[in-house]
Amino acid sequence: MTDKEDLQQTGEQNHFYVELLRYRVEGLRLRYERGDGAALLTAVKNCLAFDDLKTPGWVAQAFSEGINRYTCFKAKTVDEAFGIKRPKNFRLHTARRDFERRLPVYKRCGELIEAGQGVSNALFDKVAKEQGLNRRQVSEYYYKMKKLAASLHGN
Repeated sequence: MTDKEDLQQTGEQNHFYVELLRYRVEGLRLRYERGDGAALLTAVKNCLAFDDLKTPGWVAQAFSEGINRYTCFKAKTVDEAFGIKRPKNFRLHTARRDFERRLPVYKRCGELIEAGQGVSNALFDKVAKEQGLNRRQVSEYYYKMKKLAASLHGN
């Protein structure tokens, strides 16, 4: 399922996600202004995820400037054109694996919490066993996603 298919909703849910993404894109603007080039590409992705989310001027302008740096041969790579640098010792496989695991772990923890189970090592052990992970991984994924969800809701 694509991001757009995953996120496209109807009625009230759609409005909620559009407002959530609008808030998120504003946070990405602040990161971009502090030099985080990857924040721009995330903002572009978020703006394209919903037809109802109007692309802010700063996103269009910054993206156009980055593309122009690349297509007019002022930058050797797309990463350079957008000012993106991966951290030292970055492992693509590990980052992708963790990215793909975080949401299912967070959703499952949420289901169990909603069913009355408290946030505890027992919860993390249960989810770890179900998903073939260890407690530390589940705890790490859960808290990363919880922090992201809180930032999206302005907490």
